[in-house]
Amino acid sequence: MVLAVGDWDSSSSVSTMERYDRQQDSWTAAASMRQARFQFGACMIAGELYVTGGLTRIQASSKLATVERYNPSSNTWSSVAAMPQARWGHEACEIGGAMYVFGGNLLHTWKYDAGTDTWSEVAPMPALRIYAAVCVIGSDIYVIGGQLNLFVHTAEVYKYSVDSNSWSTVSPMPTALTCHGACVLGGMIYVAGGRDAANVRLSSVLRYDPSSDTLSTVAAMSQARSSFAVFAFDGCVYAAGENNDASGAAVSTVEKYEPAFDRWSAVRSMGSARGAFKAVALTVEENVFDAMMRRALQ
Repeated sequence: MVLAVGDWDSSSSVSTMERYDRQQDSWTAAASMRQARFQFGACMIAGELYVTGGLTRIQASSKLATVERYNPSSNTWSSVAAMPQARWGHEACEIGGAMYVFGGNLLHTWKYDAGTDTWSEVAPMPALRIYAAVCVIGSDIYVIGGQLNLFVHTAEVYKYSVDSNSWSTVSPMPTALTCHGACVLGGMIYVAGGRDAANVRLSSVLRYDPSSDTLSTVAAMSQARSSFAVFAFDGCVYAAGENNDASGAAVSTVEKYEPAFDRWSAVRSMGSARGAFKAVALTVEENVFDAMMRRALQ
């Protein structure tokens, strides 16, 4: 399944979530978060969805430190240990059963241990990044583009090594990007859409090969998107929603990219228009692992 959660509806944040069922080819409502939020971090750990921080309103004073966990099997949310500080415009990802949170309004990088429900600090990024895109390959985390502040975009790409607890840089993108999306498919990182240094919304898509540290261009999306969700699912790259189309409204449309044919095509739209939200795929492997863990604890 795919989970799409949170939103900004032009006046307030949204707590709703919906789930996509591949067999039924449909989006249905799921349990809402306890706290409405947008511009938050999210990732899967052992078959459960974690959401971190974010904003409840446009004002920075509304930033959150709270963290919630969603169990797809019971369709319920629960609270876990809050982050050390409130955070927004950041990203989260999972490696080895631990969640890493970085970027946004803070320079600190935090590690969350789901087994002990505790937070610790690891090496900070070399510089602040807001609205970056994040991907994981092996034990490395790639932080792609984003904003140095609210006005300056960057093409720089940082790589964090979990093994050495250190940061380095890899080849930069050909253009500065913010509010873009990225995911990993077949060992490659796909970077889609966003806004360039002139604040123009883009439909272009890049593919990064970490083995050779090189970038290439693939087919563009059918529409420009920013502040949207990109995820890998069922052997394809998906782009969903966005918070600023030509009319200034969020959209519900979803399209997928097939690498074998280098093409995008429209698929089932979400039930609600969403922007500044998160969408994550719950894979078969995560379902199996989740079931094994439940059996082991019984």
